[in-house]
Amino acid sequence: VGDGALTGGLTFEGLNNAGDLKRNLIVVLNDNQMSIDPNVGALKDTFEKKGGAKAYFNLLGVHYQGPFDGHDIPKLIQIFEKAKTYDSPIVIHLNTVKGHSYNPAQKDKTRFHGCGPFDVESGNAIKSPNSKPKYQDLFSETLTAMATEDEKVVAITAAMPSGTSLNKFKKVHPDRFYDVGLAEPHAVEFAAGLATQGIKPFVCIYSTFMQRAYDQLIHDVGIQKLPVRVCMDRSGLVGDDGVTHQGVFDY
Repeated sequence: VGDGALTGGLTFEGLNNAGDLKRNLIVVLNDNQMSIDPNVGALKDTFEKKGGAKAYFNLLGVHYQGPFDGHDIPKLIQIFEKAKTYDSPIVIHLNTVKGHSYNPAQKDKTRFHGCGPFDVESGNAIKSPNSKPKYQDLFSETLTAMATEDEKVVAITAAMPSGTSLNKFKKVHPDRFYDVGLAEPHAVEFAAGLATQGIKPFVCIYSTFMQRAYDQLIHDVGIQKLPVRVCMDRSGLVGDDGVTHQGVFDY
């Protein structure tokens, strides 16, 4: 599991269950301080404190070891072999570098999370000569202008500020931008709560990841008839992003 995914409710639910079952479950925590963009939230702050990660997992009844160098393969083999002998769940905390061994990717972690064609020597993107403005750029510019006119407008995303172009909104209206981490259900639930107080929330999440928030869309927004604006990026077939990002369930 990646450190960015720890903010998702399902990860917590699994760890909570593992701590109760007390079986030999090995969880490898790949910690590079990133998901698509740099991590956010209170859990990130806890992990940055000395002993914070150990305290968190021990509270859940899960044994903790680390952090270790996630690029030292011989050492990791020894650690995993020993971990198999435990009679309780254990988290092996590994520190890794996103883009490890390729300098351009290490310098621009967000762009190289998923990218189109690029020059291997320089790392520069190879752009189409007829490239058009991106839909998400037009969306962000429009929403930024709307927020300038209406102080009730806020933008919410789930660990995707650059992918949705809301990082541009954030520069102009930092006090009305919310990145809740990899937690789509909470993003929608948070928006529902704001809407009950007269705020005008715009929730921008990739179509494929909105599947995680169907419960909240139906139960907490639809049934309540709350004015939450859901802006689904990457609807339909999306090419470079691959099979995990196809928005085929929109229909």
